[in-house]
Amino acid sequence: MVPFKKPIQMYFGKNEPDLKPFHFSKNTLCNLLILNKFKIVHVNRYIDSDFLLIIAKKVNKIDTKSIKIDNYKKVKSFFVDWYKHSKLYKSEIVNN
Repeated sequence: MVPFKKPIQMYFGKNEPDLKPFHFSKNTLCNLLILNKFKIVHVNRYIDSDFLLIIAKKVNKIDTKSIKIDNYKKVKSFFVDWYKHSKLYKSEIVNN
């Protein structure tokens, strides 16, 4: 759930799907770190960068109060918006 880098058709196209297990939201990455006894120290401004970067520090216990769950309605809305936005570039897309 970072800014769109390419049209959705290039990501979920007719070719082999890009279903690698390294696609995470900020909350998912932070939660994985928290559940493994890390405290989030910094999250970069991924909205205007090509990368989501999270810096964390090892701690002695899990801080369950810091866990944040992605709202499924916002996730769904993200994909709907991505699809709508991608339609603007349909003539630019070259199918392989």
